[in-house]
Amino acid sequence: QYVRDLIDYVRSEGGPGYDPGIGTSSPIWEEYWPGTRTLFDVPGLSHLVIELNHDASNGAAPTNPVLVYRMSDVTGQQMFVTGEPHTDWAYMVAQDKASLMRSWIALAYANGANFMVPIYQWAGGSSFYYSNPAEIVDLYSFIEEHPFLYDSMKTVSQVAVVYVNTAVRNNSQNIHLAVNQLQAENIPFHLAVAGDDWWDRRLDDGQLDGASVIVLSGDEGALDSAQDAYLDAQASRLAPWSDTAGIETIQPRQITLGNGVGNGDIRVFPRSNPDNPAAPWILHLVNTSLVLGGTNDSVTTHENFSLAVRKDLFGGAPVTAIYHDLDGSDTALAITHTEEDYHFTVPRLDSYGVVELTTTGVPGTATDPGETLVHPFEGFDDSAAPGTFVTLDGGGAGN
Repeated sequence: QYVRDLIDYVRSEGGPGYDPGIGTSSPIWEEYWPGTRTLFDVPGLSHLVIELNHDASNGAAPTNPVLVYRMSDVTGQQMFVTGEPHTDWAYMVAQDKASLMRSWIALAYANGANFMVPIYQWAGGSSFYYSNPAEIVDLYSFIEEHPFLYDSMKTVSQVAVVYVNTAVRNNSQNIHLAVNQLQAENIPFHLAVAGDDWWDRRLDDGQLDGASVIVLSGDEGALDSAQDAYLDAQASRLAPWSDTAGIETIQPRQITLGNGVGNGDIRVFPRSNPDNPAAPWILHLVNTSLVLGGTNDSVTTHENFSLAVRKDLFGGAPVTAIYHDLDGSDTALAITHTEEDYHFTVPRLDSYGVVELTTTGVPGTATDPGETLVHPFEGFDDSAAPGTFVTLDGGGAGN
């Protein structure tokens, strides 16, 4: 209530037409405290700033952040994220695996979030991680030059995963298991929130409209009687998260990788703009084939692999397909149509790439931002105290 009152006060003091963006650093998922903090569902908050654990020590592209990104689709708030200091950035200080960090950035933008440019990251105590601009500039330049691939895009999915807030508040990890499994199978999904007295959302409020499959997270025992009865009435659409075959019996697989590449190599995230029928359909490709053992720090490049998409994913078939590579090249892809799907061959994927599907035949055009991205500390002289915390807004020697 305090935050609601604060938002109302700021807007009232600003005068007519004053509607600033208002955010909070309170996270959606707080792993160091029991349950979920609920500030993310306060009306009037436009964005959240979150230190998000990417499980760097696993040495693999993460899965847990996608739960938070899917919550952004539920609440409509923009996510600005970074790594968690004591796990992710501490790992980067010790190991400095740029390919791993690049997967965090790609995963965020592939799911509608903003990953704050990792320039000078606190890693706990007196430790800091300094990024090398050359290791990330291609990612951020690509994103800046292709806004039509990102702006106003939302997750496309006919598979709803039941998020039981009471269970999550009591530290159930089932929702993580469900989300991770669906990602591993490249099954697009969104969340349907079963709220409680902490969160005023209910399964019968329209969240499940249009879902061909309702995936059970295993937390349904914590539902109130009304929501439990409503879910029971959807029996023909229900499947547990662990039953991939059962899910695909109800909703046949919509994304299929082939020609030497499988779900363990690439994650595919479909997005579209629901408010603009002329906007392109987007497939974000995140390469998860990281090679990080020992002194290795790279990804396995995949070439000439096939990607098939069922027509019911986006609700039709595209006229053109354009592959946008990080190197700046745009490749027109030949599309082969069948009764149920369409497929094409992607020429090359390094760490990240995007397929733009159009129904109008008119692809988007990259824009030149008119400037070169420059590391903010480039040319900064810290010779008086190298590697120490830098104060930019005060006087004195070394500042």
